[in-house]
Amino acid sequence: MIDTRSQLLPMREHDSLLDPEFLNTGYAVGWLDQPFPPFTTSKYAILPFYTANNTLPEKVDSNVTAVTTKLSTELSCWPAEIHQDGPRSKSSYFFLNGQGCNTSVSFGVTSRRRMYYIGYYSSPYSDFYLANSACPKTPNSTHQFLAIWEKTIEAPGEKTPYFNITALFCQPQYYKQQVYTRVNTSDWKPDSEFEQILSPKEVLTEEEFNSTAFEFLLANGMADRPIVKDAPFNSVIEQHPRLNYTGFTQPVSNMVGFALARKNLSSDTYGDPDVLEQVYHDAHQYLFSLAVNKLLINGTEMSNRTASVDYLLSGVIVSRVFATSVECLLLVVAVFTIVILRSCRKAPSHLPGNPSSINRYIELFRDSTNLMQSFRSMDNATEEALLEEYKNDRFRLYGNKKYTLVDMDRVAKKDIDSEEHKVSTQKGYYDPILENYIPTIFATLIEPLWVLLNRLLCVLQPFKDLWEGKAKPSHSLDSTYTSIPPQLVFLRAAKSGHFVLVLVCTMALLANLLAVGLGSLFNEEPMTAAYPETLRPSFAARFDNNSVFTFDNYLTDNLVTTSQYADHKYVALANISSGTKLPAWVSPEYYFQPFELGDAKSGNPADTYRIETQGFGVHTNCTPIEPFKMPIYKTQPQFVMSADGKTCTQESLIDYASFQIRESTLNRSSGVSAVEYGDARTAAFSGSPCDRPLTLGWGRTATAENSNATVNASFVICYPVFETAKFNVTVDASGHVISYNRISDLKASLDYADSRVHTDIVFEVYNRWWNIDGYEWHNDTTIRDWMNYFITVLDGSRDNIDPVAPVPKPETLIPAIEDIYRRLYAIILSLNEQLFDHNDVGKPATVLRFTKETRIFMEDASFIITMTVLALNIVHTSLQAGS
Repeated sequence: MIDTRSQLLPMREHDSLLDPEFLNTGYAVGWLDQPFPPFTTSKYAILPFYTANNTLPEKVDSNVTAVTTKLSTELSCWPAEIHQDGPRSKSSYFFLNGQGCNTSVSFGVTSRRRMYYIGYYSSPYSDFYLANSACPKTPNSTHQFLAIWEKTIEAPGEKTPYFNITALFCQPQYYKQQVYTRVNTSDWKPDSEFEQILSPKEVLTEEEFNSTAFEFLLANGMADRPIVKDAPFNSVIEQHPRLNYTGFTQPVSNMVGFALARKNLSSDTYGDPDVLEQVYHDAHQYLFSLAVNKLLINGTEMSNRTASVDYLLSGVIVSRVFATSVECLLLVVAVFTIVILRSCRKAPSHLPGNPSSINRYIELFRDSTNLMQSFRSMDNATEEALLEEYKNDRFRLYGNKKYTLVDMDRVAKKDIDSEEHKVSTQKGYYDPILENYIPTIFATLIEPLWVLLNRLLCVLQPFKDLWEGKAKPSHSLDSTYTSIPPQLVFLRAAKSGHFVLVLVCTMALLANLLAVGLGSLFNEEPMTAAYPETLRPSFAARFDNNSVFTFDNYLTDNLVTTSQYADHKYVALANISSGTKLPAWVSPEYYFQPFELGDAKSGNPADTYRIETQGFGVHTNCTPIEPFKMPIYKTQPQFVMSADGKTCTQESLIDYASFQIRESTLNRSSGVSAVEYGDARTAAFSGSPCDRPLTLGWGRTATAENSNATVNASFVICYPVFETAKFNVTVDASGHVISYNRISDLKASLDYADSRVHTDIVFEVYNRWWNIDGYEWHNDTTIRDWMNYFITVLDGSRDNIDPVAPVPKPETLIPAIEDIYRRLYAIILSLNEQLFDHNDVGKPATVLRFTKETRIFMEDASFIITMTVLALNIVHTSLQAGS
């Protein structure tokens, strides 16, 4: 039964939720392969439902099937009419939608390829929009966008090039539909293959879903009326570093990044109208699914609570063929058993008792004088002589209450010709791949041999005692070795001292145990097999001089929508907040020198590789500065170089930071307030006499409006040190790190001359992105920088930025700071592989590839049972042969 269903929030609340936060999720889904949230797919979303009183066994996945509403979007695109705007030298064109909307776009003569997504409304966060006097606002035009792909073609002998243009006008439609669908409770993902449509599609109206706000955000990256949120969600997502491979002229529209996410297509491919339409269609669909996930509210009042739950349990799989054969054989045995029992009960019998011993046979033949007289001459006859003498005679048993008599009717000898009947034996066929059946057959054949020997010994053992002489009657004449099955006479044999018979009985009994042991001896189980392979490293374990010295320019040249490089922060945000995998060859502590796994011979995606490779990381080396009261500074403190001549002294760093915090006037609040500080700059960059290591601070005051009021503050100062070592790393087929262990000592530099120079420059660039430009006193708990946001996520508390909370103790924050700093350092290296030397990558290395294979194993318990029984058989047989 369903106890909770979700539905869309009222439309008036959509504005505050449709913001860059869900676009951050879209970035992680599109670029970083983050899984979709529950009840969503890349094509649609369904309104969630949850069942109550779940009585399923623990750790059992189940499927819940119920009626719900499916929400989706579709794009309707058509070719734009293209007309030249003025002379060709103007490089401008008109684009008409055929519905009264006309807009112009100028390409410029220097660009080579461009791609546009132009929405209707204007925004400070985008360069192009459709709204103008020639494209008036209509119910359709406000929801349309213009998609353009353009390629510049040089005109020989002319300054103005030609332009190859593909342009489409597109308009999304939003739908709802009743469906009967199924979700898996392990991840709550809809099963697209199991879906029954219960109603036709209906338009999702503007009163139900704020499509205007959604489309505005897609086109511009920010809402029409931005709402102040935590730092990661307070600006347009910077996707331009991800688009370098495309060759498109930047800047591009916000939506272009989502459309091209993880599309391994050449830039010319998007000139196909169908491809251009499809990439935007896909982007609209998965971003719509993510937007719906942000607009849900749970409810317990509903008309339909019906749901079905199904799940799979493990069990014993029975072969239908063999099960039927066994059942038929058991039925045959049962029928014959009944027939034999019935025949035994109906057959006439004159036996006075059970002839189970020699003495009882003597009693039986004592009064049969004719028979005894006939046998007297046959004392030393062989079995063949007895058969020849009596084969045509008939023996009869007569009995009454006084005596029992065996009489013999002699018949004249005559030749009796009997026709020989040849019985054909059907030969069986045993499939050799069935490793469990052949051992069972072998063990089954051993048991009849021991049973036959057991029966014969039961008959012969009393006679053997008589032959040897001096036998007690209880051990010979009166011994009753009759039992079904015969091996159960071992107790009587043990009492009579017939130890050979005891051993034979034991062997016959153990033959059954041998059948069990051999039948379960061999099992097919998956195992991990290791194979050596030769792979090449992607680059050498050293930095490239030119790439390192141009690293800062490389990052800043790709910044368009923001002034802060944040690609590595987006990756860390997805990893820390949602558990998205880190990039290939990255762990929370190190970036490992990658190898070309594409050269591996196996194409099995489940394979793993163990590789000895170089790891690159950082030791944060953070020092806590306990909370203290800030002094009041009359003049700005100056930096003082430390005794080693490398960095500024701690005292001057703290004095400088305290002065900056006190004197900050940026959006300064009043009353009880807090402030956060972050600074890391080199002497060359900042113009100070010494390098400033990463300095993080937190302040509290009761009267922020008074710059001379009492301020309590604490700091953490980190002196990062590069570290590298050799590691044994296990990765999957995509290069994602599964495990690693260090196999050499940590070193502070690589094995070449300029290593320390290079690592220092990389730190200089990396640290700069932790700077907080403008220290803002605030009386709310909105997070204004990335470092404190990550601390909040890791610690699960906003006490570090809460004005009401006391100044945080720095030693409690250092673990989170070190985790964040190390993790993002490894990520930024992985995103910028151009930093490493790709010219001389070194020799190929031998690595181990681990793959899952099915092998035949011996069960330990069955092996012990089988070997023990067989050993006892051999010992017993050897003893008998020796005696």
